[in-house]
Amino acid sequence: MAFEVLYRGHRLRVHLKDGQMSIASAPGDAGPITVHVYGADVVLPPGQTRQFPMPARSTGVAAS
Repeated sequence: MAFEVLYRGHRLRVHLKDGQMSIASAPGDAGPITVHVYGADVVLPPGQTRQFPMPARSTGVAAS
């Protein structure tokens, strides 16, 4: 699954596949942003990509 969002002047592409999540920021003039992923703050400058392993899904009853 992949989708794009525009956030504070950054065109971000989020891609989820095979237990990994990547967030890519298109090149541009905006300053770096901080993304909060799985409890950690990570700086993402324009034109760069960050990758994160996704936590394992727990089995059980879904929240309602």
